Amino acid sequence: MAQQEKPLRLIDEFSSANQFGYQKVDDTTVLERKHIPICRYTDSESTPWAVHISVDDFKSLLVTTYVQNAYDSGNKQPQVHFRNFSEVEGKQAIKDPHRALTELGGTPAPLDEIMDIAAPERKRALPKAGQPSGM
Repeated sequence: MAQQEKPLRLIDEFSSANQFGYQKVDDTTVLERKHIPICRYTDSESTPWAVHISVDDFKSLLVTTYVQNAYDSGNKQPQVHFRNFSEVEGKQAIKDPHRALTELGGTPAPLDEIMDIAAPERKRALPKAGQPSGM
């Protein structure tokens, strides 16, 4: 029996800080914004949270992740992480952004081609933090 695909939240353009889902950046790049509750204090109604943004670049086969802690006013710089697609263990984390980008009108390479290139034995060098990839 075929597994049913989960619905994806697709956004044409983010219009507020509280909007989350996938947005097309260009024909081969999509970003996903997520709201992440960190914990809940028993004596408070507020829940500290963070914003998690993943930018999947299907041209350079690289995921750039930004995490900004919204609860820490002293923490102005987001944490930034780079991963090659070949380092992504759960391949659904590549399939969902690919499907979102395609549904939003992007034109990434076919998924089977991406998955073949992203096989672990084909690891590519990561760019240094702060440097653009493939440019």
